[in-house]
Amino acid sequence: QQVLILGQCGSGKTTLLHQLAGTGPVQTVSSLKPNKSTWMVPVAGSTKMVDAVDFPGHSRLRMLAHAKLAEARCVVYMLDSQDRAGLKEAAEHMYELFTHEDVVRRRISILIVCNKADAPMAKAPRDVIALLEREIERMRKSRGAVLAGQDEAASYLGIEGQPFKLEHAPGSVTVVPAS
Repeated sequence: QQVLILGQCGSGKTTLLHQLAGTGPVQTVSSLKPNKSTWMVPVAGSTKMVDAVDFPGHSRLRMLAHAKLAEARCVVYMLDSQDRAGLKEAAEHMYELFTHEDVVRRRISILIVCNKADAPMAKAPRDVIALLEREIERMRKSRGAVLAGQDEAASYLGIEGQPFKLEHAPGSVTVVPAS
């Protein structure tokens, strides 16, 4: 089972992968293919091997990552806290993740990392959460109104009659700031 690192272009996915693997800071450019790394982590007196894959953030390459959700242990979703337009695109990707059959069936946990939180124009995690919830609710309503069979999600996201909240996602969702 792998840790999938997903998110926006330029949000810090590859840098996070290298930091977790202990290979230190690296100069990166936008990835065009997945980056993989394996490292050992101490767990309760022993060590466990962790496999992680950082997927490119380009929307055209998302299906590469979605194909790996059946094997995912969890998802780390990287956001650029200062990119408001990118947050709307990220909300759309999260809607796709939250309604993906493997995420729903396996209740895959998702860690949302609000990266670049120390930047002057960065949004606070609570503001990022509010924006994501608002955008996902908007998509849920618009996609729910579409005729059957056209762009319809595999399962209903959230609780009918209530505005969407991250706590309504199929698996646990945790949001943290990072720099």
